Amino acid sequence: MNFLAIRMDGQFFLCGEDSHDVATAFEAPVDGASKLVWIDSVSGDFLVGSKKTGVLRVYNVAQSTCKEIIKVSRHGIYDIKRMTSEVFLVRLKNGQIT
Repeated sequence: MNFLAIRMDGQFFLCGEDSHDVATAFEAPVDGASKLVWIDSVSGDFLVGSKKTGVLRVYNVAQSTCKEIIKVSRHGIYDIKRMTSEVFLVRLKNGQIT
């Protein structure tokens, strides 16, 4: 089994559970990443958000580059919560919830 890991500098990786070896190093956006959440409805997909921008990026574990960019707000993203397999709550740094 694998897991996603995020470093304090905003870089993120897919790592092996047993060995903790890096299986994939993803191309992080310039503003880094501060939140990761799995998208259950699409195998291997996950969302990445940053406290510096209001942009969500969709990645898949099979590729190291972003496959979709979703502009949410001009404010940074504080938190992402999965409500259902296809619905996410995004809390922005200015206190708004989208």
